[in-house]
Amino acid sequence: MGDGAPRTLSRRTFVTGQPGSGKTTLVMAIVQALMEQGVRCKGFYTEECREAGMRVGFDVVTIPEGVRAPLARKKGPTHWPKV
Repeated sequence: MGDGAPRTLSRRTFVTGQPGSGKTTLVMAIVQALMEQGVRCKGFYTEECREAGMRVGFDVVTIPEGVRAPLARKKGPTHWPKV
């Protein structure tokens, strides 16, 4: 290694657990730490959407861009997936 060439490390990691157990917090902390070390990260995570304290759906958020889009909703257009 030491030749200045970028390293390619292809890994896929899935994090599972109960609601509220810290999955998204863990993923965000790991991605931030890796990116601070110069590791290129790419992927996505899902984030719960709440209104008035009630879950109304989920968004998908891209890494590293942070682009957010609806993944599923309790109510919405008929073509959207439902929670």
